[in-house]
Amino acid sequence: NFIINTTNNDDNQIFNHLPKGPSFIHWFSNYLLNYYQLKSSKNTATTSFIDIGSQETVLKWFDQYKSNSYTVLFFGRPMIFTKDIEVSKYVLSNQNIDSFTKPPDESGVMIKLAKNSILISEGDNWRHHRSIISPPFSSINIKSMVPSILLKVDQFLNFIKKNNHGSLDIHSCSTKLTFDIIGLLSMGYDFNSFNSENDKGSISSKQFDFILNEMIRPIRRFSRFIKLPSDFKLFKYLKQLDQIISNAISSRKLILNNNIEDGIEYKKNYLLDYLIQNNIDEKEIIGNINTFLLAGHETSANLLTFIFYLLSIHKDIQDSIYNEIKNIENIDSIPPVIEWVINETLRLFPPAPMIGRSSTKQDILPNGIKIPKDTLILVSVYALQRDSKIWKDPNNFNPYRWRECKNVEEFIPFSSGARICVGQKFALLEAKIIIFKLLKQFKLEYDEKPNYPFTIYQRATLTPKYPVNLLFSSRKQ
Repeated sequence: NFIINTTNNDDNQIFNHLPKGPSFIHWFSNYLLNYYQLKSSKNTATTSFIDIGSQETVLKWFDQYKSNSYTVLFFGRPMIFTKDIEVSKYVLSNQNIDSFTKPPDESGVMIKLAKNSILISEGDNWRHHRSIISPPFSSINIKSMVPSILLKVDQFLNFIKKNNHGSLDIHSCSTKLTFDIIGLLSMGYDFNSFNSENDKGSISSKQFDFILNEMIRPIRRFSRFIKLPSDFKLFKYLKQLDQIISNAISSRKLILNNNIEDGIEYKKNYLLDYLIQNNIDEKEIIGNINTFLLAGHETSANLLTFIFYLLSIHKDIQDSIYNEIKNIENIDSIPPVIEWVINETLRLFPPAPMIGRSSTKQDILPNGIKIPKDTLILVSVYALQRDSKIWKDPNNFNPYRWRECKNVEEFIPFSSGARICVGQKFALLEAKIIIFKLLKQFKLEYDEKPNYPFTIYQRATLTPKYPVNLLFSSRKQ
């Protein structure tokens, strides 16, 4: 057994001024219990409707300590969990970007994947990356991406038609779709995931899935000191991904230098082109492309999965949306209700349910809490967006609440401040198009026969634990 001798926060005089919270033993044992229960649980619906593991525990402790913030001492380092909007805005704000930085990658996996990219860099290095990466995600450039998105969505819909002999795992389908889209738009590389189960796109998305799971394994904290059985597979996958991008760099350089047409409908303004033209080091280019392959397909695939799951069990809402869109052909005329569905799903299932920042100096938070250097602040987006003091019936799926909700500061699914997700506009447009096209052609129904519970857990993002199987019925046009 792994035993750590520590005391409750109430008895620790050094950190006596911090908000009360559970002892480390209590917190860590809950963390391990949730992790291994999810890892070892069988595919039978023996749990409640949604088992959200550590997020459930976070909500419980906010209620138990009757506060918007509580503290856990992690090997003597204070971690403050908070759903205080003023604290959240403070630590994520533009002016405090150098005072609250991203916490270190304890697993070591993210550093190997993202290298010194925009995801993990800080200070002037981060500002340099951001200035280069922002232009490809401008509103004008995003509009030019629509033909390529539509091309891949048509392949996605054809795949469903050809394989519609029973239920399909919408998470697997969405992952292939978003992986193809981000590969094409980030570096002009078509993974072609829907052609075969053994194609390069499908394999690469599975590699990412393995890498993401490695990030959250508790034992990865000790991988600097011991070799793990999974190391060989992990390093093999990382090397293969790097090689795909390295080959794409060589191809794009040839095209750019010789002004060759690449034969793909979306022929300019790839993220890769911007990185090459700004003379970014190849290692950093690979890290940035890996970052966008990760963020661009994982979060979008999960968002689509949650949306289609929620619509499949709320048939009245699904039918209402269909009635609004059935006579619309132009994607420029997509009604606001699609955006409301996206927002409501992001509220219930934010891609990053916890946003971490580490203090680089002593500070005083807006709620008067004095924090020492190296305090880890964990903004619970999940708790903030389900707070009953802010949201009416917070656990209910109600897209129509967004008819009146405008610029809600407690709604931060893409983070906020300087490090707000650079690709959020693209992600929202992509989701709108996919939802619109799918719902016009198919009626969705949740398939309970596989007897999987709808279970989510957190790795790099909030993700389904099991396949989410849906039945697709063709709409008669």
